[in-house]
Amino acid sequence: MATRRLSRKLAIRVPSGFKLRRFRRGDEKDMSRIHHAAFHFPNPPREYLKWVTSPSCRTTLAVLHGEAVGFLTAEKRHYGRYGDFNIAVEPKFHGKGLGSVLMERGLNDLIEMGCETAVADYWLQNAKVQALNWKYGFRIVRAYNYYETGAPS
Repeated sequence: MATRRLSRKLAIRVPSGFKLRRFRRGDEKDMSRIHHAAFHFPNPPREYLKWVTSPSCRTTLAVLHGEAVGFLTAEKRHYGRYGDFNIAVEPKFHGKGLGSVLMERGLNDLIEMGCETAVADYWLQNAKVQALNWKYGFRIVRAYNYYETGAPS
C-alpha cells in the first residue's frame, strides 16, 4: 500500500487520438473486460455498476475511436479525508500514456471530492503499476500480499 498527499490539481495531457469521458451506463461491461485483460482476474459487470454509481465515486474512461480501452474509478473513503482508486488499461495500449492521464484525472477527482490523501493498494509484483504510482508521488507505507495468485493451496 502506498500513499500520497493531495494538494493541487494536475494538468491533464491526453495522448493524441484518445479521449477521456465519464462513465455511462453500459460501460460496466467494458470495465469488466478491461480489468480481466489487464489482471487476468474476473470482476463481473454488475459489481462495477454497483460500485461506480455510488455517490462517493467518479469514473473516467479512456476511449479510442469510440471503444473504451482503460478506466480509473476514484472513490472517497467513508472515513477521514482519504481516497483510493482502481485503474486498468488494456495491455495492448500500455506505454501510450493512458495510465498517466487516467491517474491525473483520478487524483484531480479525489481533490474535488475533498480528499487530502490518496491511497494506492496494488500487487507489489506489478512493476508497471508500481512505476506509475512512484511517478505520481506515491510512497509505500505498508507491504503485504493478499491478492490471489492462482497457486494451489
